[in-house]
Amino acid sequence: MEEGLKVGYSLIDTKFNIIEQLGVGSTSSVYKVCNKNSPDNYFALKILHPSLMRDETVAKRFQRELLASYTVNHPNIVRGFDFIRQGSILAYTMEFADGGSLRKFLEKNKKLKYTEAIKLAVQLAAGLSAIHQAGIIHRDLKPENVLLTNNGYYKISDFGIAKLLNSKTLTKQGEILGQIEYSSPEYVKSSQYDERSDIYSYGLIIYEAITGKRAFESKGTYQDLLKRVSQNAPLPIELDSKCPATLNDLVRKCCKLNPDDRFQSAEEIISFLYDNEGESKEHVLEVSSAHHSIISFNDGNQEWNSSLWKG
Repeated sequence: MEEGLKVGYSLIDTKFNIIEQLGVGSTSSVYKVCNKNSPDNYFALKILHPSLMRDETVAKRFQRELLASYTVNHPNIVRGFDFIRQGSILAYTMEFADGGSLRKFLEKNKKLKYTEAIKLAVQLAAGLSAIHQAGIIHRDLKPENVLLTNNGYYKISDFGIAKLLNSKTLTKQGEILGQIEYSSPEYVKSSQYDERSDIYSYGLIIYEAITGKRAFESKGTYQDLLKRVSQNAPLPIELDSKCPATLNDLVRKCCKLNPDDRFQSAEEIISFLYDNEGESKEHVLEVSSAHHSIISFNDGNQEWNSSLWKG
């Protein structure tokens, strides 16, 4: 039996069949499970490492992670379900994404085809729009936290360090959480962040999906840190001359050093993608329909109305 399941196992064993371990992180382990009453219905079960149960800040972040994912009901967000706290165990169940992470996909396939990168860009922007409209800043967007499903959805996951805008901060002054390679310059430099910080991280994900390379590789040196806060991110077209202009311009604007020069909202990204390429327009309309958005009609032509977008 895995170490993470020994504590409070009787509770887990009563409710779930443990199928396999999906991953182990610094604070928790994740398992694929099914409810014993519905063996064909799979969930992911995330369990906080027992050694961290006495760390009040970590435990509160863990609870907040569930609250954030439960708050947003959206096809491009991994939804949290049941919170479990009994004795020494702290866990919750969430939606199971059967296609693995974008990180694992890129490790195997290097990069996405352009058409798939456009689909990724539209769906992640739609998920970000829903998160931000709910008053949440993710703060840790990276390929590891983008999950895939076998029916073609990309889903944002892992709200462990997300900030609910109306909640008390759990971050110490000057503390930086998350993976620095995907953090915005203002967050690295002064721990400042807002929705545009997520947009910067989103741009780096799209860059990597297109090129198969990270925009910034950090070895933890001062020079690496200085580059992160003083230079614009490279553009996909610098590595791949065949990169579509729409995707190159998307990354360019998302990854501006000055937050005021970026897209100011995920909705602006969606509008940009709708306006600038036929294939992305189709994905926007598809996502809009799936998310029960309002699509207006103008002169008999179907159009997505950005002012009516609902996450």
